[in-house]
Amino acid sequence: RVFLKLSGEAIGCNYTDAEGKKKNFGFNEDTVRDVARQVKDAVDSGVEIGVIIGGGNFWRGRTSDDIERTHADQIGMLATVMNCVYVSDIFRRSGMDCEIMTPFVLGNVSKLFSKDDAIKALEQKKICFFAGGTGHPYFSTDTATTLRAIEILKFVDIIACEDIRVTQKLLNHYEIKTKCVSYHKFNEKERVNYFLELFFYQEIYYEIHNMEQQQN
Repeated sequence: RVFLKLSGEAIGCNYTDAEGKKKNFGFNEDTVRDVARQVKDAVDSGVEIGVIIGGGNFWRGRTSDDIERTHADQIGMLATVMNCVYVSDIFRRSGMDCEIMTPFVLGNVSKLFSKDDAIKALEQKKICFFAGGTGHPYFSTDTATTLRAIEILKFVDIIACEDIRVTQKLLNHYEIKTKCVSYHKFNEKERVNYFLELFFYQEIYYEIHNMEQQQN
């Protein structure tokens, strides 16, 4: 059972703003289709997959200083929902069954999160999208990923991510004895082989911050 954490920027389109800064916004369908292809391969091999996506390709809680923080974070939560709706549609068209769950009621867009329902969906080989973060302001999707992993996974053996600091702090806080590994310690060839070994033979929470780097 694997958790895949994608940043919003990873699925966005590259553009340059008025100040000449490179940013990602909206959706890059080619990138999402490539992610879907890789996930489909894993599902076909028997892996159960949960997905959490950030909202940075649309909005971050700190995007505007003119909006009260609680409301700004609520906009960010909805951005993660939009991402999950889009990515899940691409996944479905790639031949996968999907379920979107949120920690708050959202009409017929999603189902209200329930640990039992989420586990049942995963056991039915559905891709379970956990949208909306924790449902509370002042918490990022990294926190939401850790919380859902604690609830859903039988155990988390290894966490592989770009920057282990945030995740390790959360694990230490909840007294979870899990090994964190930063993939920067490997060269490119070792990194690919290590990821493949983890992806198919371990129960892990796999976080990707930079999709372009991963594709390369």
